[in-house]
Amino acid sequence: MINEVWCGGVGWGVGVAVVWDWRRVLVVGVRGSLVVLWVLWAALAWWSAPRPADAEQARRDIAADTVTNVHSGTNWDDGGFWGRKPALAGGTDGNLVSWTTDAGRVRYADVGYGRSAQTPDPRDASGMVRDRPLVAELRTAAGVDRTGFVHPVVRTANWVAVSLMAVFLIALVAGPAPIHGTKWYWFWLCWTPFGLGVLAWVTWERWLDEPRAARERQLVGIDGPVAKRRRDGFEGFLLAIVLGIAIGFVTYALRWLLGVGLVPG
Repeated sequence: MINEVWCGGVGWGVGVAVVWDWRRVLVVGVRGSLVVLWVLWAALAWWSAPRPADAEQARRDIAADTVTNVHSGTNWDDGGFWGRKPALAGGTDGNLVSWTTDAGRVRYADVGYGRSAQTPDPRDASGMVRDRPLVAELRTAAGVDRTGFVHPVVRTANWVAVSLMAVFLIALVAGPAPIHGTKWYWFWLCWTPFGLGVLAWVTWERWLDEPRAARERQLVGIDGPVAKRRRDGFEGFLLAIVLGIAIGFVTYALRWLLGVGLVPG
């Protein structure tokens, strides 16, 4: 009987060890994949972010035969999901033109309006020289109409961002109740610019890191010496708005200090 109990104890101990190892593997795998995906997305997004250029740069790209596609518009549409690449909107006869090089760099210039606007002076009030014929030159250099073409670098950045959000949302929804904030709290925070809410979850939240008994003592409504209130979805929604505004100001400040080459936009 003693041997049977002893063997059963050994078997139980091995089983717990195996379960704990799989828990650790899952935790490291999810956290690690989120960090790797975010770093990869940040590198690709930074590389392919639109940067202002002049006509001379455009004609250098034309001469080097590196222009792959051209877009025109009146304004940049960069709202919605933070992982989506900004795109020109407002019609094909707008004052802005963007072109993508074969290396995946996106550049844009203000070339003035087309026939729809009265712009007899090629120089506007700010002193910028307009160069409307540049649009035709860029389209000729790009060859056939590739309006819907998306460069592989840009496409990869988009898919990496989608994959990052998918892994995060699956871990959030399918996983246990978070300790510091509710699932709705983290859901709203994950929409903050540049995916910083996901990084905050990876850094701050403890997901499957502790046994169930230790976790339950820290959840709201559970009696225990370390019980505490978790942040709810309304707090997450308000914090996401505040962080979005604050991050926007910080980005503009860094762009002013470091230049659009390092902080594009």
